[in-house]
Amino acid sequence: MRKLLFTLLPFALLTGCDEAPTPPKPEPVPKLFETQRNELEKAKALEGQMQGAADAQRKKLEEETGK
Repeated sequence: MRKLLFTLLPFALLTGCDEAPTPPKPEPVPKLFETQRNELEKAKALEGQMQGAADAQRKKLEEETGK
């Protein structure tokens, strides 16, 4: 029985030392709400332009009225 155990033990150990499985490739991250984010960025840029135009108009009115 011991001889059988000592002969089978190395084979059992060698079969347990198999290559590590390769990790699965990560799936690409979906770009959720990308169109909405783009539109929001455009709206923020337009808001900045409109605020600049309103400030310029306000400044021009103040100069004309002398305040």
